[in-house]
Amino acid sequence: MRTMLQSSVRVAAGELHGLKEDFGGLRQCSLDLKEAIGSCFEELEKTVCDRVYGFSSSMEQEMSITQEKLRKEVIERKRLHNTVLELKGNIRVFARSRPLFEKESSAGKSSAVTFPSESELLVNHGGKLQSYQYDMAFGPNSTQEEVFQETQPLVISVLDGYNVCIFAYGQTGSGKTFTMQGYQGSPGVNPRALEELFSLSEERKGSVEY
Repeated sequence: MRTMLQSSVRVAAGELHGLKEDFGGLRQCSLDLKEAIGSCFEELEKTVCDRVYGFSSSMEQEMSITQEKLRKEVIERKRLHNTVLELKGNIRVFARSRPLFEKESSAGKSSAVTFPSESELLVNHGGKLQSYQYDMAFGPNSTQEEVFQETQPLVISVLDGYNVCIFAYGQTGSGKTFTMQGYQGSPGVNPRALEELFSLSEERKGSVEY
């Protein structure tokens, strides 16, 4: 009985020794695997960082090139736009004739002004027609929008750094206030110009500071 017990102990001790050796081997494998994984992560991190840095540098370079192109295009657009305005004339004169008032129509009166072309008006002086030339002549049926379209390029020049003055001149009751200020639902040059200024400055916010 004692001999069998000793034999069993020796077998168990041998198995335990084998298990310890296996455990040691597994532990070493685990350490080697951990080291290998750590090395892989370091290499992967370095590769990712290098690629991200390279991509970022490339993007910054492309953005710099694009911004420079945009800057040159903006300068060229300004030059061309204001060259066109200068060719049209730094000082331009428009004429606008208002419609007859109701009391004038009721009295049987008629307009003494006609518009044979967009830049000419004829005034009837007692049966004699006198021609006047302007940069633009607006008849009594012209709209506020049509008038503003001719002055709108000047608003763009303001944002390009040019001094601009738009004013109306004429006798009392000729329609100066209506043309320049207008009213709700039919705004004139002033409110339309302000709206255009803020709209353009908002559009250029990313590339130009005012």
